[in-house]
Amino acid sequence: MIRVRTLGQCTIQIDGHQVGPDAEVVFAALLLLTLERGRRVGRGELLGILWPETTASRGSHCLRQTIYRIRRLGARLEMDRT
Repeated sequence: MIRVRTLGQCTIQIDGHQVGPDAEVVFAALLLLTLERGRRVGRGELLGILWPETTASRGSHCLRQTIYRIRRLGARLEMDRT
């Protein structure tokens, strides 16, 4: 279960793991994906929000690393390969 706390210290909790704003990109990605739950968020949209000024190849690498980190926390991400 993912729990977002916005009062007091802002954190995102995932099955006993706590992510705060100090983990900037992971926190931002989790917050975005949690707020957009049930809506498909495309890679291009994520790249544009999280890494707007990087090259496509660098942004794709950063996104893969961020997805890896989110999965290591125990969050389930539904993805399609289209």
